[in-house]
Amino acid sequence: MSSYKSFLVGTSFSLMLIGAAVFSQQARADAVLLDAPGAGSSFYGMYCPSPCIAASFTLTASYNVSTIEVVLRTPITTNFTTFDFSLQNSLTGDITTFASAALRAPLGGASTAVMNVNKTLLAGTYYLVGGVPGYFGTPVTPGDVDGWLLSDGLYNNAAGAVTDGVWSFNGSTWSLISGVHNGTSNYAPAFTVHGSPAAPAIVLQPFNASGPGAFSNLDPGQAGHQQIADHFQLSEVTTLDLASITAPATLWPSGLTHCPMRRTERRRGYVD
Repeated sequence: MSSYKSFLVGTSFSLMLIGAAVFSQQARADAVLLDAPGAGSSFYGMYCPSPCIAASFTLTASYNVSTIEVVLRTPITTNFTTFDFSLQNSLTGDITTFASAALRAPLGGASTAVMNVNKTLLAGTYYLVGGVPGYFGTPVTPGDVDGWLLSDGLYNNAAGAVTDGVWSFNGSTWSLISGVHNGTSNYAPAFTVHGSPAAPAIVLQPFNASGPGAFSNLDPGQAGHQQIADHFQLSEVTTLDLASITAPATLWPSGLTHCPMRRTERRRGYVD
């Protein structure tokens, strides 16, 4: 048997309340957030009780993660071509699993498999855990087993950082193996995280109908803000600076000296 390495309006409200309206910006096209590219034919053997091997990475902000690719290998002859993978917040204790998949790999050589995630992940560290169910204990040829290819150690850390090394489970404890051991560099297993930055919600909160600062967080240059203005029948959206917020005069978007929402109420039969 082979061994294994396994995101208000800043004023208070007085005359009326408007229910909060939330508009999310349109998600951008997927990009590579993190990448540990595969290199050569070296791999971490997965002939071990499942799960027994993991990679980890850290995101420095919130991202909409769509997929994660892993580079797997199988022998020419094997009955075990299904790899179980999960994306978790931890390796031990109270574990939250964000995604999981049974990934199929073709016989004989390296191939790339894709796990769908489709979740918004907050800044933090995540673990990509893998194993081959039922594999351990079956007859194999030492050195020619199912595995997860090594990366080349040249990581793309666009959205955070790939952990250098591989997590291995010995039956009771997870350990990070990194650096050079017995002449072999233990880089991260090969994987790629795809997604896009998570757009902050634009939140319209209750506002002061007789004071300055209403809708002061709206910016016509930001996606979704003009939608809010149109919804509340504002002719345009302007950004109020500190001087206008602290001035004694009541300032409204587009230079109005009255609250445009009062106009809306009268059309609905309300009386000032």
